[in-house]
Amino acid sequence: MLLPAKVANAQARPLGFATWHFYGANTIRYDNFHTHGDQRSSPFRFTGSQQYDEFSLNFDRAFSSYNRVTGNFSGVLNDSDYRSRFNGLVPERINIRQENGTFVVPYRAEIGDFFAFQSYRTIQRSLKGMQVEFQPDLSDTTQASIQFFSGMASRDWRDIKARDGVSSGVSMMLDNAKWGTLGANLLFNYKQADGKRVPVSTRQYVYSAVYGNKTKLAGQHLDLQGEIGLFDGDHRDLTGTNSGQNRTGNAYFAQVSGGPVALSQLGYRFRYEVYGQDYRPDTASIQPDRRSAEGHVSWRFRNGLTARGRVQSYRLNRQTLNPRDSDVYGVNVGGPILPGTVKGFSGNFDAYQQTDQSLDKRQDQRRRVIYTRFNKTIMPGLSARAGYFYTHNKNRVVPTIAADITRQFTLGLDYRFEALGFKGTVSPGLVARSTGKVGAVNHEYNPTLRLSGRRGPHNISMNYSVLDQNRRPNSLGLITYTAGAKYSYDWDKYRVGVDANWYRRSPNDGTVQNTNAWRVGMFLTLNFDTSVGRHQKSGERTLPEAPTELLESKAMVLDIAQLAPGLDVIQARKLAIAAGLGKPTSQGNTLLWYNRIIRDMEQEQRLLVQVQSGKIIRSALLIAFDDLGNAINMKQIYEQALQKLLLHYGKPSSSFIRGEFGPEIDADLASGQFIRVMQWQTENGVLRFGIPRRLDGILRMELQFSRSFTDPRDSQWSLEEAQ
Repeated sequence: MLLPAKVANAQARPLGFATWHFYGANTIRYDNFHTHGDQRSSPFRFTGSQQYDEFSLNFDRAFSSYNRVTGNFSGVLNDSDYRSRFNGLVPERINIRQENGTFVVPYRAEIGDFFAFQSYRTIQRSLKGMQVEFQPDLSDTTQASIQFFSGMASRDWRDIKARDGVSSGVSMMLDNAKWGTLGANLLFNYKQADGKRVPVSTRQYVYSAVYGNKTKLAGQHLDLQGEIGLFDGDHRDLTGTNSGQNRTGNAYFAQVSGGPVALSQLGYRFRYEVYGQDYRPDTASIQPDRRSAEGHVSWRFRNGLTARGRVQSYRLNRQTLNPRDSDVYGVNVGGPILPGTVKGFSGNFDAYQQTDQSLDKRQDQRRRVIYTRFNKTIMPGLSARAGYFYTHNKNRVVPTIAADITRQFTLGLDYRFEALGFKGTVSPGLVARSTGKVGAVNHEYNPTLRLSGRRGPHNISMNYSVLDQNRRPNSLGLITYTAGAKYSYDWDKYRVGVDANWYRRSPNDGTVQNTNAWRVGMFLTLNFDTSVGRHQKSGERTLPEAPTELLESKAMVLDIAQLAPGLDVIQARKLAIAAGLGKPTSQGNTLLWYNRIIRDMEQEQRLLVQVQSGKIIRSALLIAFDDLGNAINMKQIYEQALQKLLLHYGKPSSSFIRGEFGPEIDADLASGQFIRVMQWQTENGVLRFGIPRRLDGILRMELQFSRSFTDPRDSQWSLEEAQ
């Protein structure tokens, strides 16, 4: 846990102190959707013409080096069933923020949309309201932060209701160079009854105390973290009418991580959490009525290969009459493979077993998983990808029932080409999958082809996929075709483009209609950037130099903020080697490391660096979801990743949240109904974290570092080249 960033010089533009700076974008878009055949199987819920005009206006003014005002007003003039549930003028994000380090007590204040964060166990949510943080100077060795906030959790400015939730809070935190960080949080949540979704009004008081310290003890580097929480109030009924009224519950969290001072290759982490059945803050990102204990150990070899082991034990529904116990044992190895023998070969291997058993033995499951992914540079400009995924799910309540087994093989090539003045990448691939029980196995085959390229102001990308399913004896098959293409042209302050998607579903059943659906769209974007006022001071600034030595990070093996745009690629390689990641694999103009970068996350992670003329143009951390078919699991993993970044980078400079995690998240993401974007403004560029839309439909989290990004509502910001 970290103290929020110190209020200081936040100038991001080379402007004089008497200058108002206005910048932003306006996009006009038209789409036409069509479905023929079986309408129920179409990916498009609405057909016909859909159009909208979305805009974003930003402004800022630096009154001095330590006093700055920024603001944003974003919205849409809507006539599209996909873009918003409202027509006409729809305000989407409103924010005015001031940072003033010249006041008697330095402060940061904002009104409108803001992100409220105290801790993972209290609140981590976007609100509409106001927030003020004071940072009094206590001494050279002690920093302090006092924060007040209040806001509503309504999704839309045009539909603000108390039933969505009202949250108000106070937090105080002290950070001492010797004793660490100590903080206290107070939170009040309220939901007004509407007789439907919220049958009874609820009031919640949440109290917590947090502690964190990084120290040396008994020859060990230690990172200590802990939190104690108390819930007092109401939550939804669990066992009957009014069973959720006037309840109290506790939360306990402790974690110790580190390694021996004399043996830097060895690392460990031990974590313990307990949540009572009635510890249910509406704004927390935890699973109530659960106890978890985890142990992790890692060994980093000198060549960059890292081996990890984990043991995790959970008790779910712990305060009920029938609790469940779940235990996980796993190993992971990732990084360069045989770096002294085979050049440009890296990958990741992960295997674990999980058991899940209820006290009454009516539920007893065992799940075994093996997952591997490899990448090999064959020659400059050409690399190969391969992977294998295996699951074995056994219901041990009835041993005679055969296990469900999934086997999946993936193969792919990435070829960097130059043709007709275009520079780009073409990537053919194949996925072969078998699922089911012995004697009833489904076979699926999914060849794919992707292409992206650029020539000056011209940008193109396209993809094609065929999914052949249910190929087994005496069963009906299904073939699904999908394709997508996008072209854009940039000139001056404008970008104009067209894009299209095509979908065809062909069941091998004469009684069921085929489904043919397509979408064609066009857009025009104007980017503007102007200043109003008199220049009192020339301000052409050069970006600060990126670090040339590895900076220690609690959260990450290598902080992606150190791989800044403009950094020499040779220096980037040195930083990766110093972090123990070893040498990368090359994919065209991209360097790739298979390794776990965020220390406390078990999901597959890959670090990428895009290079042009020997300099970094963009760096990225890609984080996979465990189960793309489980919306609850996806939300939990996203919230966990976000928590790590919030603790590391502090509160985001801006955020844009729309929609909820649900069973149709891929369709909602494609139509603009689902957005998750967090941004941190730094002196070297912008850090952006979220779930971008991809042409191939793959869902994953990405943390990118670039000079700038498109409007956060433009969800196609993924690194398409990285598959």
